[in-house]
Amino acid sequence: MFLLDIVYVFFFKVLQLHSCLAPFHVSLASSGSRTRELQEVWKYVTRELQGGYLQVLHTQDGQSLETHFNRNDQLGIPFTVVVNDNTLDNGAVSVRNRDTTLKEQVHITQLKDSLLRYFR
Repeated sequence: MFLLDIVYVFFFKVLQLHSCLAPFHVSLASSGSRTRELQEVWKYVTRELQGGYLQVLHTQDGQSLETHFNRNDQLGIPFTVVVNDNTLDNGAVSVRNRDTTLKEQVHITQLKDSLLRYFR
């Protein structure tokens, strides 16, 4: 079954579409003080993921990461990639899964392959 129900998780609605049917596959979020450098990383990540035919949503609304995660869950976006100051230091991004709410660290060069495994 591809289309699942809306589930209430901690008083938030979570649209649990099958990941292949989601309007966006990945959302980008950022947190950190070095905004100019983070924007360059955003552009790189967007190009890489779109090159793998993944639909990417990125907004710069200044909201907290938890608010961003909740909004993405409500929109049915399966993954949120967080780019922060640590990404600039060691090349690792955080990837949050909508269904499990687990966050894992992935090196930016392995991000596309890591995400594409879920959509094939």
